[in-house]
Amino acid sequence: MSTHIPMIQKTLKKTTESIGLLLSAILPKMSLRLLAGMLLTVPAGVAAQDLIIDHSGTRYTGRITSEDASNIVMQYEHNGETVDSTFSKNDIRELNYNVTLDPAQKGINDRNAFTFGLGAGGSSIVGVEYERLLFAHRYGIQIGGGLNGASFGLNVHFLPTIRSSYASVQYWYTGFGHRSNYWFGHRYMAVGPSVTWRAKKYFTATAGVGYVFDKGKALPDYADDFPIDVKLSIGIYLPF
Repeated sequence: MSTHIPMIQKTLKKTTESIGLLLSAILPKMSLRLLAGMLLTVPAGVAAQDLIIDHSGTRYTGRITSEDASNIVMQYEHNGETVDSTFSKNDIRELNYNVTLDPAQKGINDRNAFTFGLGAGGSSIVGVEYERLLFAHRYGIQIGGGLNGASFGLNVHFLPTIRSSYASVQYWYTGFGHRSNYWFGHRYMAVGPSVTWRAKKYFTATAGVGYVFDKGKALPDYADDFPIDVKLSIGIYLPF
């Protein structure tokens, strides 16, 4: 019995090492795929569509059936019927192939959104943020305010819709006035990157980090020498 123990231990060791090597090779790829899936996720059953945005900002989703040097023909649903429309390339501001968007989705041309939540509006206890897409349905600005803070941001969406997740460079100001009260006195100003995840409807969450370049009287002593702030928020958003 004892002569088999070293062999069993050796086999277990090799098996453990093999599993470790396998996991070390797979898990980073899985993590990247999961992260990409969270940021670019859309509900199951939503088919990929071609997307045309004209110079007025109107969006058309369907299937491009033909294309030449001057024109594009798209087939799409209109008032319950399938129609073919010809678009001059001179009238097209943006053209995307195989974009995963729902052509029947209400508010497909929405360019605004309000967000309400905990930590919104400059890491406030509770706050509200307003976002406006300026062009290409991807690039926008955002301002926010709350019970004890304010914020401003420049956003880049991962998909050409305000209902998608986005990366942002933000400035936030936490605390007002010159009081030393932790909740309502001025604590700090910070600037840095963040990522916001948006579900197709309502739910949203943000995580980011910022460099603290101004410190107020209400900043606790233990944080006085720490130049980095973590920005977290969770809430609901309403596009329109």
